[in-house]
Amino acid sequence: MRRLWPEEQVQGAVAAGASLEQVAAALGMDEAEAWERLTRRLRAEMRKNAAANSDLSETEALELAVAETKAVRRERSERKAASGPRSDLSV
Repeated sequence: MRRLWPEEQVQGAVAAGASLEQVAAALGMDEAEAWERLTRRLRAEMRKNAAANSDLSETEALELAVAETKAVRRERSERKAASGPRSDLSV
């Protein structure tokens, strides 16, 4: 079994419904470090996407980012509702 990098541990735990505070405590780091690890991949993807879409105005880019954020939140909410309450969550 392959060992997960801290970034993968944080992302997996948050995706499973753990709070950032819970993840940080379980991995022995502060919340700022957990946040950094959670968002590292996302920031890299955003830089790549921004470079690929340099023809967008700042307003268009902001509107696109807001729409994407809403879509991700909606998907996460639907997934959470479909899975029901989780009492066995451990980080």
